[in-house]
Amino acid sequence: MQLLFASLVLIVLISSLHIYAGEKYLYFLYWWFDIVMHFLGGVWVGVTFLWLYFFSRFFGQQAFQKGKVFKVAIISFVIVGLSWEIFEVFIGVPIYEPNYIFDTVSDLIVGTLGVLVFCKYFIFKFLKREWARVLS
Repeated sequence: MQLLFASLVLIVLISSLHIYAGEKYLYFLYWWFDIVMHFLGGVWVGVTFLWLYFFSRFFGQQAFQKGKVFKVAIISFVIVGLSWEIFEVFIGVPIYEPNYIFDTVSDLIVGTLGVLVFCKYFIFKFLKREWARVLS
């Protein structure tokens, strides 16, 4: 349940920051602001989809396995991250700018780092707890 709450808090934080950034032109004033937002987006994808896979029971009872954690998180991020980048094209982000490809690739890399950082935390917190339960 705490992951579901964390997902909610993250999406509210990301949405609030995005709205505020749009009003105050933070994406244009601070070159690194976009990086922070994509990192947080990657963390949100990790939190949400790992909760969905391991705790929601939507996929049945799933055993915690390190490889499964990374596979679920990375596949989820690839789907969500690419969908987001396609969505940006549809809402009018200019794709003919000279640095568009670089920006898109760096967005995806930073989001991947966000999901990987959360995977490490998830494994530390939940996989270690599961092993402690098995061993006791």
